[in-house]
Amino acid sequence: MRMTNLLQLAAALLFTASGVIRLATDPGSVLGWLFVVLGILSFVLAFFVLNRKPHTPWSDDLLAPGRAVVLWQDDCPRSRALMRRFNTDGRFAFIDVDRDETAAAKVRALMDGALATPVVLTRNAQLANPTANDVMCALKDSR
Repeated sequence: MRMTNLLQLAAALLFTASGVIRLATDPGSVLGWLFVVLGILSFVLAFFVLNRKPHTPWSDDLLAPGRAVVLWQDDCPRSRALMRRFNTDGRFAFIDVDRDETAAAKVRALMDGALATPVVLTRNAQLANPTANDVMCALKDSR
């Protein structure tokens, strides 16, 4: 489990436990209810929002001008770094190679049989293990 996940889980547990303890001593405590609600919201945020794993099924149409495809795996730190950087940018499609056999085959073809990620594809470039700057340069060249 990543350190960030552990910190999120610890914060959620502390809020919830503080609220429950407060409510046990004073059932009408507004602060106790506030802590319980914050703890529950922290759990929801940590598990359903912050750990979102984007996936778009492979399609050749994804390699349109000015767009990029990131082929990624969940256990790859470099993949997660690119995801954090470009996840909200609409020019990028993220394909989880563990969920898409076509994308996994494409990675293996590009990486001499290895399922090594991240691989970023644009209309004109194929980048293995790129930095964010490499990706932005390739994206500009794909227009």
